Amino acid sequence: SRSMNTVSAVDASEAQHSSTHLPVEWGCAVAALLVLVAALIRAALTPVLGVEAPFALFHLSIIVAAYYGGRAPGLLATVLSALFGWFLFFEPAYSLSVRDPVDWIRIGLFLAVGAGISFFGGSVRRSALE
Repeated sequence: SRSMNTVSAVDASEAQHSSTHLPVEWGCAVAALLVLVAALIRAALTPVLGVEAPFALFHLSIIVAAYYGGRAPGLLATVLSALFGWFLFFEPAYSLSVRDPVDWIRIGLFLAVGAGISFFGGSVRRSALE
């Protein structure tokens, strides 16, 4: 009876975690979708923000992807966000060229912060699943 209760508790715990955490494949798909949504919202804000804050909103995509999907989806969201932000919101727009050398620092910092969020979110996810 005791072993049956333990199995039931483990099953209930796994069911609870599986409802809030996604398999890596689904996490990557959700990460791509979150980045796309962030890019669309940021594009809608371009008349107000211009080229300032090119990565605004993308951090949220990384946080959600890493929390629900783990490290790999978080890293995917980081790379996609950097590419979208760079291509759409840096001067010259719609190009992956860099006009101002300081932009390399901005991109590098964004990638570093995104990787940190991804690794931290992956650790939180792993701890929650254990």
